[in-house]
Amino acid sequence: MKPRLLALGILLLVLIILVFQNSDVVTLHFLFWKISASQIIFFSAIAFVGGIAGFLVGMKRKR
Repeated sequence: MKPRLLALGILLLVLIILVFQNSDVVTLHFLFWKISASQIIFFSAIAFVGGIAGFLVGMKRKR
């Protein structure tokens, strides 16, 4: 198994554990907005955006 794939799998497992252990409803205050949602949604959205950003940066380096 490739080390990069193994590291990705471990990080994904840690993220899944983190998400499901933090299921409380929280309120996010940003400028004039207040958004109340489960931490599962916030963690998942942040992980998704971070994954996309990392993918795009990785694509740019390959050129």
